[in-house]
Parts: sequence; C-alpha cells; structure tokens
Amino acid sequence: MEPMPVQDTHDTTSAPPVSANGDTASPGAPLAAPPDAAPPPQGRHTFLWGLLRGFVLTVLLGGVILLFLVEALGVQMPWSRSDKEEKTVQQAAPLGVKLLTRYEVTDKVLDQLRADGVSPVVVKLLGKLKGEECKKTADFEDKLKEVLSKDERKKYQDQILARAIKDEHALEVPKDTLTGLGGYKGEKEKVEAVWKPKQGRPIELPGSLALDPTKVNRIRLRFAPATVMTIGQTSDPSGKTSLRELRSGDSVKKGEVLGVFYSVDVGNKKNDLFDAVMQYELGQQILNRYEANKESIP
Repeated sequence: MEPMPVQDTHDTTSAPPVSANGDTASPGAPLAAPPDAAPPPQGRHTFLWGLLRGFVLTVLLGGVILLFLVEALGVQMPWSRSDKEEKTVQQAAPLGVKLLTRYEVTDKVLDQLRADGVSPVVVKLLGKLKGEECKKTADFEDKLKEVLSKDERKKYQDQILARAIKDEHALEVPKDTLTGLGGYKGEKEKVEAVWKPKQGRPIELPGSLALDPTKVNRIRLRFAPATVMTIGQTSDPSGKTSLRELRSGDSVKKGEVLGVFYSVDVGNKKNDLFDAVMQYELGQQILNRYEANKESIP
C-alpha cells in the first residue's frame, strides 16, 4: 500500500494581516505605509512645468510694471513713435518789410510848436534840424540830443515828436522783396500817386430782374381761334428807336391798342351784327312812315 498524502490544515490566507506595530488589520483593508517611509518621487515633467510657469508670470509682471513706469515718466520709446513722422515745415524767409514812422522838422512844424507854447530858444535850436529826415523814432531822438539839453528834452520832447511826424504809416520795402513783387520796370521803380478816396467803392451785386407776379395781369382773348396780325407799339425810353412793339414791363393807358387779331368767328358775328343793325334801321324807318301816314291807310 502507498502512503496517503498529509494535507496541511493551517490556512495562511485566511489569517488577518498584522501591521508593523503589532495591530491587526481588518480583512480587505489596504496596508498602511510605515511612518518613516519616503514619499514617492515626482515626475521630471511636473518640475519643469512649474519652473516655466513661474518664469512666464515673472516676465509678464515685469513687463506691466515697466510699461506703467514708462507712461508715468513720459519716456519716449522707439516703438511708440508714429508711423508718419512729422514733417518740418520750412517757413519762408521774412519779406523784410518794416513799418516806419518818419520825422522831419519844417517851417510848419516850428510854427505849430510856437503856437503850443514851446520856448523860442528851443524852437530856434530845432531850426538846425530842418531838412533832415529820420526814418526811426530812435534816430530822431538822437538828433534831439545833439541840439537840446536834457531838461529841454524832458519838457518838450513829446510835443516835438507829435508835431514832427511826417508819415505815420510808412513802409520800408527791401529791393529784393520789391523786385519779387514786380515793383520794378526794367531798372526803374514803378511809382504811382495815391490819395485818400473821396467816395466809397460802389457795391456790385450780380443778379437779374424779374417781374412782380402780384402786379402782372395777363390779358386773354375772349374768342378762339385767332391770328395775331400786329402788336401795339410804343416809344422806347432809351431813344434808340422811335417806336417798338409792346413787351412785358411797358406802361400802357386806357384805350391804347395792344394788338390786332383776326378771327373767322368774330368776323361772322360782326356780319350778323351788321345785318341785324341794318334790319333794325330799315324797320324803324318803315314804322316811322306808318305812324306819320296812318290816317291815309284804310
């Protein structure tokens, strides 16, 4: 006989697991990791992604702060310039025309100063400046310094300047400017006499004349059809012609012939009227004879 196999009755799978600290774990529960066990290592891509995200956020925050500082300080940045650069407009050179106030001492000026009560001594000294013309106030004041003392200038200078003005609104035009404006004819200057106007410039208003519709009456024929034979005539106020046909705007009087028309219907009516008048006159004659000789009629 063969020996029978011996079966181990100890079931190792059914025994509850025991933890490292001696506690018995319930069936089906996962085993707890020991407290001193190291955490599982993270992936390399997770670390790189966090590093990249931090770098991007730092760059964006720095850019925002930089733009704020640029706007606050008003710094001109290269990319902030406009595409269309401002063009520098070159101004034309000045014409060189100057407004001058010319002064000149004449006999008339000296007489006016005497009438104003200026000292005769000052008037006599001013006589030395006769015939000298000054184109600037400063030049004339320098001339006064040569002949008058400081006290005399302080007392009479304003009166002398007011009386010695020759042209208060004179212009000094350089030769180049005058040539460009056409002020020369060959080698000679074009000079024209000017004077103050005695009357204003007439106002020219372009337009056309039209009839007032409230004062125009249209004359219409009382019969039709008709043919115009002639139009009434009137004298022309301009005197170019003695007579002309009537037209719109002419004045007419009562009884004046406006036109001659020919109409067949009017001619027939006129003939009928003529025949009726003749018949009336003939009948009237017969009636008169009858009444005059009614006794002779049985």
